[in-house]
Amino acid sequence: MYPNPVHPGTDVPPDSPTAGRKPEQTVPISDSFVGALRTSSADGAEIADAARLHGVQGLLYAHLARDRPAGMPDRVFQSLQQEARAIQLTNLQMMQELILLAQAFDDAGIPLLTVKGPLLAQRDYGNLALRRFGDVDVLVRPSDYPAALDLFDALGYAPRDGIEKEEARASRDAGLGRAFVHPDRGVTVELHDCLLNRSLSFRLSADRFWREAVRRPLGSTHVYELSPAHRLLYLCAHGTKHHWSRLLWVVDVAQVVRRHADLDWDALLGTARRIGSLRVLLLGLRLTQEWLDTDLPDAITEAVAADPMIDTLVDEIETVWFGTDKGIYREADWQTFWFTVRTRQRLRDNRSTILHYLRLAVTPTDNDRAFAGPAVPDSLLYLVRPVRLLADGLGLRSRPDGRRPERAVERSSHPRAADPNG
Repeated sequence: MYPNPVHPGTDVPPDSPTAGRKPEQTVPISDSFVGALRTSSADGAEIADAARLHGVQGLLYAHLARDRPAGMPDRVFQSLQQEARAIQLTNLQMMQELILLAQAFDDAGIPLLTVKGPLLAQRDYGNLALRRFGDVDVLVRPSDYPAALDLFDALGYAPRDGIEKEEARASRDAGLGRAFVHPDRGVTVELHDCLLNRSLSFRLSADRFWREAVRRPLGSTHVYELSPAHRLLYLCAHGTKHHWSRLLWVVDVAQVVRRHADLDWDALLGTARRIGSLRVLLLGLRLTQEWLDTDLPDAITEAVAADPMIDTLVDEIETVWFGTDKGIYREADWQTFWFTVRTRQRLRDNRSTILHYLRLAVTPTDNDRAFAGPAVPDSLLYLVRPVRLLADGLGLRSRPDGRRPERAVERSSHPRAADPNG
């Protein structure tokens, strides 16, 4: 198990990303990082690399700015300092992009909701330097999606993925959204009309989360964000989607809990149970308690204790997924499928996930075409696929370089699925 966190002290250097903030607002950093700095036979670079892997280098620098170990090399500390400042600058650029978009959508009469991104860093972390993001995620109502696409075109954005219209339609149907880039500013913006890809069985309806969304001022305009309860449900579902393989997703959940002490936990548990995400929610909250020493209400600890599968999943995350790329790329294999279905308590809560994997199991791929050869018509590839999968599973087929064939990545995986800062 991961150690409890070290809470930074109260002396803040004036150039620290946490300068001017009250001590109780400072985000704790996992002691697994700080402990490694103090015990490593290396020079501290290993722990800085771990922080980069987990997307928490800004948090690590904030901690070290308060409590720097005596043996911490200047070059490692200064490198983290530069990265924290770069994160802050990048997030400021993203915030500016979000303000421009919010104003344009407001002028067009299209409500815009922000998901994660710079507003989460500002609101739940209290500082833009503490939470790194790869892009700006925005969401519109499904009925507004065509108008939003037209507006992106009118504003000069270009699709980043370069896929054809049919592929773009399939991507939207799967709930994956579209990525756009403005050529003058270079910031990637992802447009969505649902919170998560539909294969993940996250059944928080658009009507429900839009009805309870909070309208926030942003520059001279405004933007919508998920209510704290819905934000918590979403962040737990997003972390579970990627097998909690990055620490920053656990910190996201912990920050919502800490910032919103007035959450109605009984109502939240009821909503999670109703949409089939109770274990998903409890798993995310259990990880914040295990890794970040987050105080949880009795209702949550009792619900966790009543479900022994949660600690089983925590053990699996720590031994199989944490710090690896396996959970990020979401390979379409038995291990990924088995983890995913066990994060739900009822079979019906996994309906979309099971159907998704069944489609993956029977739909021919480029590997099947290569296995069959050009003489086999497409209509017979559905018969070739089980033969090819059996050959791969039994190790009867090797690649030209002698290595075993690589496992497939889910077809519905988004091109940004490999970005640990999402």
